[in-house]
Amino acid sequence: MASLSPSGTEVLLRSVDAPAALWNSLGRNIAPGQAHTEIDGSLRVPIGRFLASRNWLGQALTTHACAVDIAPALAALLERGNAERSEIDSLLGAAPASLSPASLVSDLAAAGFKRDLKPFQLRDLGHLLALSHGANFSVPGAGKTTVAYALHALERARGRVDRLLVVAPLSAFAAWADEVQECFDEPLRVARLTERGALSADVVLVNYQRLAASYDQIISWVVDSSTHVILDEAHRMKRGKAGEWGRACLDLAHLATRRDILTGTPAPQHPNDFVALVDFVWPNQSNRILPDSARRSDPPPAAMREVSARLAPLFTRTTKAELELEPPDRRAELVTMKPLQAEIYEALRTKMRHATNVRPRERAQWGQMGEVVMYLLEAASNPALLARAVTGADGVALQWPSLAILRTPTSARRSCTSDSTRSPRSSRSSSRWWRPTRPMAARPSCGRTSSARSRLWRTSSLRHTNRLSFTERCPPSPRTWTTRRGKVNSGASATTRTASYSWPTPQRCPRE
Repeated sequence: MASLSPSGTEVLLRSVDAPAALWNSLGRNIAPGQAHTEIDGSLRVPIGRFLASRNWLGQALTTHACAVDIAPALAALLERGNAERSEIDSLLGAAPASLSPASLVSDLAAAGFKRDLKPFQLRDLGHLLALSHGANFSVPGAGKTTVAYALHALERARGRVDRLLVVAPLSAFAAWADEVQECFDEPLRVARLTERGALSADVVLVNYQRLAASYDQIISWVVDSSTHVILDEAHRMKRGKAGEWGRACLDLAHLATRRDILTGTPAPQHPNDFVALVDFVWPNQSNRILPDSARRSDPPPAAMREVSARLAPLFTRTTKAELELEPPDRRAELVTMKPLQAEIYEALRTKMRHATNVRPRERAQWGQMGEVVMYLLEAASNPALLARAVTGADGVALQWPSLAILRTPTSARRSCTSDSTRSPRSSRSSSRWWRPTRPMAARPSCGRTSSARSRLWRTSSLRHTNRLSFTERCPPSPRTWTTRRGKVNSGASATTRTASYSWPTPQRCPRE
């Protein structure tokens, strides 16, 4: 007996008078090292391995003169997999026949899609619609999001899919939310997975990190109805089963009704980067589709051309030349920053100083430079990303500490008063968190500016971070330091301005 597990990601095998030799060899041959035996004697194997081993299983059943009773849900997946294998055989022999642009325009209008597509977008749409699953490798600016919405509208009108799951970086969420207003007469409801009631929306957005973290919730939603799954910036899962994001995407692929990937850089470093992408679009078919040269650690110079030739019927691509863009007019203009822009810029400069002002023995901590680069990219492309980092929305998805902007006026930040109070030194505890012990006596002004004071911070480990907030008091009142554990040392009441910082764990206080 073979059936799907409740999560839909595994197959449960139960023995009913099966020969011992066959039963003992199932886990070893279908999923080496991945099969698990339950208390009731049933065998649990990943669905991907089960579908990939169907040929071996058929031969083993014939050899032992046995039959298997397959549950309807699992039988539907096997039939779909067989149909996809047959489609691959035909596609590798000849490219599919695309629909004419005129018929696409009329079908889109009937489906409630109102945006006019350019000729190269209609060409890409016709090619993708002729495939059960597809890939769009067009360059940035070619309108991959618009084509994806048009494809979903037609598949939805045909009754093949009911809803759409988009796996994309956080920076791409705004484009998916905005484009839907421009594309449909009656815009589909778009919601992030983190929003209340998101699973009742027509389009659900989730980033790669949260897909892996909330996999059980997402997979139950995908299995519940016919779902169209799109990976935007799909090269982020190129590690495949070796990475957490890639493993979640590949497991999800078996249960999606339609699968599409969007990326302008499918293989930025190596032809082997195509393997995971192909295995998502066509599960367990990469060995049949890609040439052997794509898997070599030292591919020959012609490897990329061979890969492109093999994949040609399975993807579409609009080149930069086809966009017919005018040559860029490059000029430099000096502009005076507004107050908030100046504060963002100053915060980034401070972060840079912290990343570069290290001792020789701390050179391993140069990894912090990547944090600064990410903030620069966010500030230059979409400052709203900095706001999300500060407020903590979807913060668990970020791979760098959150950056807080000091909202205190520059004059107050740079002042160093004579009756300032010294901050407590961190305790030498095993957990390495900054734990205040007791207030320390006031000391005369050291004359250091805020920048000089910042350079005294040192890091003990990039793996440990602490959040520290302090209240900046107008001179000549003393400074009050607070932590997550509460107020440590406070002086006379005065006008206050509070700023929140997120820095690596300090080893010494700013006044030390």
